[in-house]
Amino acid sequence: MLNKVNTPFISSFLFATNIYHLSYKHNSIYKKSFIYLTGSSLLYHSSRHIKLYYYIDQLGVYNIIYQGGYEYYKYLYRDRKNIYTISSIFNLSSFFSVLWLYGYGYYTKQYAFDTNGYDKIYHSLIHIITSVCHHSITNTII
Repeated sequence: MLNKVNTPFISSFLFATNIYHLSYKHNSIYKKSFIYLTGSSLLYHSSRHIKLYYYIDQLGVYNIIYQGGYEYYKYLYRDRKNIYTISSIFNLSSFFSVLWLYGYGYYTKQYAFDTNGYDKIYHSLIHIITSVCHHSITNTII
């Protein structure tokens, strides 16, 4: 039953929590990137059959990866010991988990690309992991 629900559309609303969190930080580009990602993700997951929406969403995804990576880099650059923090361990674990679920899953037709109907659940899991991870990155912004 759960695999018939459009869980990626529902889990896309999690990115709105990142927008809210970034409202308290002085980084309008990162916040606008999440506004774009939320909109593009909702658009794509409501109309997956339209290929253009996929590319619009991918642009938002790659932009968030860049923005989050840049903020994380700035966090590490402030103090070399930051690599040993719980935040860093969590962020790196999350990043590699998403790479596994999406990247490895793509090549093996598993997880987010599962053909047995569980792809939507795994894709929603990716939304959850990335939203929480970007909250962790947002916490490091001064």
